[in-house]
Order: sequence, then C-alpha cells, then structure tokens
Amino acid sequence: MPEFEFTKDIKYTTWWREFYTVQADNIDEAIKIVAEEKVDSDDGSSEEIDDCLQRMTADENGGMATEQIFKGHDKPFNDRNILWSNTKQFKAKKDE
Repeated sequence: MPEFEFTKDIKYTTWWREFYTVQADNIDEAIKIVAEEKVDSDDGSSEEIDDCLQRMTADENGGMATEQIFKGHDKPFNDRNILWSNTKQFKAKKDE
C-alpha cells in the first residue's frame, strides 16, 4: 500500500504575557504608555500563558481557513499547493 506525506497547518490563538517597567508621573500615565505601545517590553521578555492555546475556527478568522493540508513535508511555504482546507476542499492532482 502506498504512503503519502502531508503537512497540516493549523491556526491557533493564545495569550502572551509581556513585562514592562515604565517611568511616568502616575499610574494612569504609565498604563497609557504600555497600552499605546510607546515603550518596549523589558529586554523583549515575554512568555506564553499556560493552558491558553486554542484552535481557531474559520468563523473566528473572518471566514478564512484555519486548517490547511499540503502534500509533502519540506516544501517552502509559498511553494505548497493547498489540497484541503476547512473552508474549501481541493482535488489533489494524481500526478503530484
């Protein structure tokens, strides 16, 4: 029986935590500086918050695909033909 190699890309949503130290006249000004991204996080440090990784649905992604299947394992991203997605189904070419 033949074997087929595929890659499946899946879009997820998650929460990241960034750390800031801000100089400001008061807390409201400091919050505004961070909220408006007028300062970089401390040493670029951040971390993923545990247990927050969730698959996105196509509806949550504005109707765009959040799962796509490609043939093969090691083709560059732009060179891969989508064989299937969770918004459209594609017929695989038999000669590929």
